[in-house]
Amino acid sequence: MVRVHLLVVAVAGAALGVVLPEPGPARATDRVQVLFLGDDGHHRPYELVATLQAPLFRRGIQLEYTEDLDALTPANLARFDVVAIYANHTAIAPEQEAALLGFVRGGGGLAALHCASYCFLNSPAYVALVGGQFESHDFGTFAARVVEPAHPALRGFETFASADETYRHTKLSDDREVLAVRERAAGEPNGGSEEPWTWVRSEGRGRVFYTASGHDERTWEQPGFVELVARGIRWAGGDAFGEPGLVPDAPFELVETATGVPDYVPGQATGTSHTMQAPLDPEASLARLAVAPGLEARLFASEPLLEGNPIWLAFDARGRAWAVETVDYPNERADAGGHDRIVILEDTD
Repeated sequence: MVRVHLLVVAVAGAALGVVLPEPGPARATDRVQVLFLGDDGHHRPYELVATLQAPLFRRGIQLEYTEDLDALTPANLARFDVVAIYANHTAIAPEQEAALLGFVRGGGGLAALHCASYCFLNSPAYVALVGGQFESHDFGTFAARVVEPAHPALRGFETFASADETYRHTKLSDDREVLAVRERAAGEPNGGSEEPWTWVRSEGRGRVFYTASGHDERTWEQPGFVELVARGIRWAGGDAFGEPGLVPDAPFELVETATGVPDYVPGQATGTSHTMQAPLDPEASLARLAVAPGLEARLFASEPLLEGNPIWLAFDARGRAWAVETVDYPNERADAGGHDRIVILEDTD
């Protein structure tokens, strides 16, 4: 039986003469804050949205997912820059409709994806807000064709092919700017002509982006779709968030290791890598935190107060942080004792 020996050490910042650095807080407004409305239907929004969280975060977009229509209140929507919808809610209550319309008309953004054009069927105002409504579809593999390559939302965008539903729309408004179209097949209604596929429009002081792409993971896993959604959200968020195009990742620094680290490759035997990512400093780590709208994060403690790898953190009633640190992955433990410890961190100033 493996036993872990813990050494309890109390550390008080003031007693050690340590001044905790205080960079500026990681504020939610640094990124486009998005309320993403899904449902529990056959499109499985919760699963698909999970695949977008990390790549959109790297593009300066932070998602908060909900399936609760009660989230559509003026007070809650004020926390966000954009509402994204990928859902088939049949109806919307009058007060929820008013909150959504007021949010967009007041300068907020709407990013409507795929089945969002067949949502809230009891609301003509919502259909007008999106700019059209889904009518019918077949299925096929195709790539939409960009017809407005100079538009800021699609400037430099390269289209992609995927297996998807071939949406046909109705109740199309005249004030849409169509950015991409789908070529209708010869055997479908109005075959040989073009179906509006991705468009934008204005509503009051707000912006609306819509694309018909996105039936399932065959499209959602396409890098081109991820970029299309990122561009649409950033454009809908307004000019304050800059050019909607791809935001490149900052390169990670790699360092040589003396002993090597395990290299886990799916489907292959575990190998050894002699390089690994260099640790980030506290300021760089803080910049990568996902901070909910209305909150801010400040640095409480870092190295050298923490000497190992924190694997658990809890605060007590006095506001002290109890951190469990481990020195190494528990491959083995010598009889001489363990290396893990509990550190109590107290902010005394």
